[in-house]
Amino acid sequence: KWQETEATEGQFTYTLADQEVALAQANKMQVRGHNLVWATGEQVPSWVFLEADGTTPLSASNPADVQLLTQRIQNHIQNLVQHFGTAVYVWDVVNEPLDPSQPDCLAHGPFYQVLGASYIDIALKAARQYAPPGTELFINDYSLTDQNRLRCMIRLVRRLEQHHVPLDGIGHEMHT
Repeated sequence: KWQETEATEGQFTYTLADQEVALAQANKMQVRGHNLVWATGEQVPSWVFLEADGTTPLSASNPADVQLLTQRIQNHIQNLVQHFGTAVYVWDVVNEPLDPSQPDCLAHGPFYQVLGASYIDIALKAARQYAPPGTELFINDYSLTDQNRLRCMIRLVRRLEQHHVPLDGIGHEMHT
């Protein structure tokens, strides 16, 4: 998660994650990367949503802010997927993007507030660009057995398909 791997912009820390991946590899286990971008902004450091001065929140009305957040998403994803390479066979690129109470079915978290729905496209395209060939890219969400959430996921997947955004699968998160 972003907070654990890049708490400070451009300073990546992989000590614990590297140990976990090494353990999995030593035991012939596959590793699923979770997650590159959490739609709600959970476990994402606050600097991600601030201008370079560190105090002013990013704004959708400022083209420089839109460009900055896009670049931060791309840089973060590039660093993670290239660091882990083929050790991670699938990435949950975008986590929990759905909100059935919204007209567009999407959570209006901090990424959305600056980039709109395009943050999903940006993240998936960056993951495809930088991940090793054969790496699978997923969107992950919970309670897809709920018909409203499922309809929202179908709507999102269709939009992504129409815009030729890479997506290999859907992760169905559940806590039992």
